[in-house]
Amino acid sequence: MEININCDLGETSKFCSTENDPLLLGIVNSANVACGYHAGDEPTMKKTVEISKKNGVSIGAHPSFNDPENFGRKRLTLPPKEITKLIIDQINILAAIAEKNSMKVTHVKPHGALNNMACENFELASVIAKSIIQANKDLIFLVPTGSEMEKAGKKLKMKVAAEIFADRNYEDDGNLVSRSKSNALITDPEVAKEHVIKMVKNQAINCFSGKKIPCDIDSVCVHGDGKSAVLTAKEIREGLLKNGVTLRPLDQLKKLAVLNDEIFQFYQAHWDKDILLGCILPWSEQGKNFIPKDGSNEFMMDTRETSGFVIRFGTPSEKLAKTLWEEDKKLSFASSANPSGQGNRGVIAGVGTKIESGVDLILGADSYVASMQPDKSEETRYEQGVMISMVDQDGKLIPEQKGERGILPAPVLIRKGLSVDRIINLLAEHFNTWDYRQGFYY
Repeated sequence: MEININCDLGETSKFCSTENDPLLLGIVNSANVACGYHAGDEPTMKKTVEISKKNGVSIGAHPSFNDPENFGRKRLTLPPKEITKLIIDQINILAAIAEKNSMKVTHVKPHGALNNMACENFELASVIAKSIIQANKDLIFLVPTGSEMEKAGKKLKMKVAAEIFADRNYEDDGNLVSRSKSNALITDPEVAKEHVIKMVKNQAINCFSGKKIPCDIDSVCVHGDGKSAVLTAKEIREGLLKNGVTLRPLDQLKKLAVLNDEIFQFYQAHWDKDILLGCILPWSEQGKNFIPKDGSNEFMMDTRETSGFVIRFGTPSEKLAKTLWEEDKKLSFASSANPSGQGNRGVIAGVGTKIESGVDLILGADSYVASMQPDKSEETRYEQGVMISMVDQDGKLIPEQKGERGILPAPVLIRKGLSVDRIINLLAEHFNTWDYRQGFYY
């Protein structure tokens, strides 16, 4: 199971401090950045974007009513045109700052009264959703699970992420307990952790009364303005990881590589079915920033600045790579082939002197590799996983096919390997046009 942790940040105002923001940005996966209407200002947005980039955190706009005197928590009745302008203006404000830092706004999450009203009103929710599409159709709509915004977003076929709140209690109708009530907030980090784990495990809202409401859960929101915010975020992160929840590993892929939605969905299908898959993709400008400036790029990319980005490559290595990324933002480059390109069938002895002298760690996994193909011998088993090229000969990403036929260049299966039959079936399901050319790397 995968979950994203998000947090409302950059909310500089007389109501809120940003003191915790740098620490929280080392814990969460996504930041919802105030765009100056209820809180925040340009220097704060710039600082939040810079720290997010350093920590590999995705950034989203957190638009609100233009009501700084009430921190955006006063309900206002505005015509649809004004709502649309509010949303688009705030997205554009953050997008301009993000662009200067080679970042992109990935999602939008409404704030305060605007959020609460849209949770209850489908018409308002639709106006907000259409405004986001008008600003950028690729933005993710981050909304409370079960809300009218979730319904509106899905009706408009948006990318929707449904969130729960770690530090808030719920009424029996699925709405948050009003802040005017004494039981609105959960301030004990341990209680908040158990609250989240129970909801994630059950895929249901855990109401204050004990009632459970089945729902989709893609993200957990931790508010950044509480005294216990940092400890709560840490407890939730550690609690989810200990309970086998993965904190959005494919978000790492989006940060490191250039890919389109069709390729991402192809990866997702293999992730869901636990199938080892590697695709050759170009490195993103953001991804290159994670490569140490010590000559590592010689090992991590070819002359076209592409690499094979691999998922589901075995539990031991996955755990190692996951820990290095989540704790230190360090990349893991793995090779099971010697420089001749002949492969070594998982045997360490064939790794080659160049790799052996240049890498930080060599794992002895011969028996593990053999266990994945128990009916094969060392001579007959597949030496590696399947590799599919998603770039042309110059390293440029292939175009989306959008259900059409004959779109070229197309995906090319360039190396058969483990689960090749299953991968070919998924390749045919996702792309009308594709090719098979064993060994056609360039």
